[in-house]
Amino acid sequence: ANKHANQKGMLAGCWLPEGPTCYYELIMNNHMILLCHAVGPIYITLTAAALLSIVSPALNSLSSHGKTRLLSNKCHGNNNHKSVSCSLYQRIRNFVLHSNYLSVNKGRFIDFYAVGSIITTITIIFNYLKWSGINTTTITEHKHWLPAYLLLIHLVRRFYECMWVQKSVSTSRMHVAGYLLGVIHYLCLPFVFIPINQELEQKSSSIVESFIVSMGCLYFQYQQYRHHVILGNLRSNKT
Repeated sequence: ANKHANQKGMLAGCWLPEGPTCYYELIMNNHMILLCHAVGPIYITLTAAALLSIVSPALNSLSSHGKTRLLSNKCHGNNNHKSVSCSLYQRIRNFVLHSNYLSVNKGRFIDFYAVGSIITTITIIFNYLKWSGINTTTITEHKHWLPAYLLLIHLVRRFYECMWVQKSVSTSRMHVAGYLLGVIHYLCLPFVFIPINQELEQKSSSIVESFIVSMGCLYFQYQQYRHHVILGNLRSNKT
């Protein structure tokens, strides 16, 4: 009887009709929670790699892009001769770190914001469908998703800037490892803003505080867009 009651209690929280679809919704919720908990270790690893790149020339080469990226790193030798001494290790290292074969155009930054926008939109739609099936939905129940909405605005804006504002020359490159890390970052970023702790949701900020934070975020986003337009125009004038 208790087991049956527990199952009924679980089903009562579903926003889809009772049946296979409701069990599917419960599975999706569990997967969402697991993804949110997995983001922590991933971000710890990314942060450690970013800090190590300050003192590690190899990691710095992998993370640098554009003008900061070293295009070549010749082996040391006698400049009076055409041939220079270069060990097999140095050749492999130079190829991995500096070869254009392992790089992509810096314009592929747009992929980061495309991935982030898609994942964030999916999570927001999932949230909307969940709450739309509950009659007691109020503004306060959506309020803890405000950071995700602001994140989506930021990602869409950056996608627009990469497409129409910023101008990247064909010689501006970034290492494929840095590119893949960027994709992983924006794959995980939306799950940082998904509320999974009910106690924290109940202690969320007031509507006035949320409004002030939102206005501040939108203002600084406008300032960033404004400066990107200025930089884009400067590059256009040079070309």
